[in-house]
Amino acid sequence: MNPKYVAIAIIVLAVLASAYLLWTDQTSTDETLEEVETEQQLEDEGSVDGDSANLQTEDGEMQILPIATDEFAENNWVLSAATVNNSAVSLSAPVPQALTLNFDKDTKSYSGFGGCNNFSGKYTISGRNEFSFGATVSTKMACQDTTNLETEIFKGMSNITNFAIIDDMLTLTSEDEETKLVYKKAI
Repeated sequence: MNPKYVAIAIIVLAVLASAYLLWTDQTSTDETLEEVETEQQLEDEGSVDGDSANLQTEDGEMQILPIATDEFAENNWVLSAATVNNSAVSLSAPVPQALTLNFDKDTKSYSGFGGCNNFSGKYTISGRNEFSFGATVSTKMACQDTTNLETEIFKGMSNITNFAIIDDMLTLTSEDEETKLVYKKAI
């Protein structure tokens, strides 16, 4: 196991275990992650497996899942595919610029271009991959060729409940997976 990843896992485990103990109101120092001070102790008493970490305590094993992160906020995104309510959205309409989506993790806000208008709003992230757009506000330009495209994108955004990032793709989906917006990392 790479020592760099073990060190990161120890730090993440320490923070998450401290939060867990505060949350459950446990005062026993026997179960605090502060006792896991060395790489050897983590290897003896815990493990890191995929996207979770496990720590062996006197009362059993505690599984710690990663907290949600705004890792997508570090990039600008360009829409590459869209399906809304199980209907593919044609992205072939002539647009003056790319259909974009950008995030600001400090203010938990988003902005972008929908084909005719600029738009913005707030977003919420929770759990491992739960995501939702708040109310979207936009400029009110009238564009004959792209009005339907933009309407479908905004409708799709209102259905989104989850996100996933794989390589350079951000996929936003509805709970029933009938709506999917796929964005590619902008170069």
